[in-house]
Amino acid sequence: MPLSKSTYTFVCDWLDYMTQITDNKFVVVTDGCTYEEAVENAAKAILDFFPNVAAYATPHTLWDHERGAIRLAEFHGDQSGHLLDHDTYDHIRA
Repeated sequence: MPLSKSTYTFVCDWLDYMTQITDNKFVVVTDGCTYEEAVENAAKAILDFFPNVAAYATPHTLWDHERGAIRLAEFHGDQSGHLLDHDTYDHIRA
C-alpha cells in the first residue's frame, strides 16, 4: 500500500545574515510521504525561490551548511495562514 502524503509547515531563517542577499525570514509549506521527504522538498523549494543560495548549497546540504537555512519551527499541516505575518515572511509553497 503506498504511503499517503502529509503537509508540513516549516518556519525558517538564515543561519548567517552576512552572506545572504535577503534577510527575510520565510515559511515553506510542502508535502511528502515521510517527514524526511518533506524536508528535502522544502529545501528544493527554498533553492528555487532563492537561486543565489544554490551557488553553494544543494537540497541535501542546505540545512547543514554554515550559510544555509535553519528550521525554527515545524508543524504538521498548512499552518502558515494562522501563524505568520504575510508582510514579514516570504511564503514558499512547494
